[in-house]
Amino acid sequence: MKTGKLLTMFFLSLIMAVLFGNGVADATGLDAGNCVMVSMGVSVVASFLPAAEGILSANMLNIFSSKELIKKFRHKSKWLERIPSKNQFVGNDVIRIPVEGVDPEWMLNNTTYPITSTAREDDFLVLSLHKYSTKNTHISDDEAETIAYDKPGSMQMQHRKTLEAASLKHSLHSFAPAQNTATQPVLETTGGDDGSGRKRATHKDVMDLEVKLSLLDVPLEDRILVLSAQHWNDLILEDKTFSTATANYGTNQLPSIFASFEVYKSTYSPIYDSVTKEKKAFASIPAVGDRRGSIAIYLGRSGKATGTAKRYLTKAENDTANRKTTVGFRLYHLAFPLSDIGFGAMIDGRV
Repeated sequence: MKTGKLLTMFFLSLIMAVLFGNGVADATGLDAGNCVMVSMGVSVVASFLPAAEGILSANMLNIFSSKELIKKFRHKSKWLERIPSKNQFVGNDVIRIPVEGVDPEWMLNNTTYPITSTAREDDFLVLSLHKYSTKNTHISDDEAETIAYDKPGSMQMQHRKTLEAASLKHSLHSFAPAQNTATQPVLETTGGDDGSGRKRATHKDVMDLEVKLSLLDVPLEDRILVLSAQHWNDLILEDKTFSTATANYGTNQLPSIFASFEVYKSTYSPIYDSVTKEKKAFASIPAVGDRRGSIAIYLGRSGKATGTAKRYLTKAENDTANRKTTVGFRLYHLAFPLSDIGFGAMIDGRV
């Protein structure tokens, strides 16, 4: 019986070693074969050490679960999926991304030589990634033994979805302009009263925002507009061209294009103060008269990055008082503008 248990632990250790070795290779860029061989050697020896058995298995499972969280962490069919990844510039949950210097001047039919030369002076944008954490959830040992489905697995998937939803909302808030400026227009909707004192969004409002960005020389390609649910519905009611353009929204087809924007719908929208028209802090509770905003983003001056992830797990057998398995996750992520130009908002106008 003891021999059978040792053999089971031996083969389990080999499997976990392969997974762990590949994870180390992905994270460090080292040769995958070497990482797996070293991991296998350590695991095989440790599998025959009773004192290390539980610790090694728990640590490997936590690392593997964290790696899987990052691997599966995505915003499929969401606007954030279109933001360029800058993961290659991340280290220790801090991003240090090079920012190009000023564009070169251009000449037409030049006849003056020698042509002068100017050094391009680049800079670096250094930002700490935001830390997102989930509150712990648990399942009792009694329940785990009686249910007919994988509730622990379902719990972990729920944690991932919670982190995806939170980072999606926070990212949109990060791209939203703080207030109306010469380089970041924040325009008010001008349509009719919807019955609550809010002016509906119109085709002209979207075109006005499009023109403002064009006057700032923002390229026509790679612009996206994340519409609030209200503004989306306003445009469907007011404009048949918008309704036609977005008829296939939510399918796997190409993004809907409207007024030079790829358009997306969001149940979350940043909130702007009813009087000052300035953006309120993330997760602020809306006050009466506050304005919701639809956000314009130029992909060429945007970035996102995902850092480390960690699973916190306490198994029921290690919780003698409560006898329940408890799990929680932590993830580092950030979405950010690379320039002051290329972003704008359309907020609710008031009657």
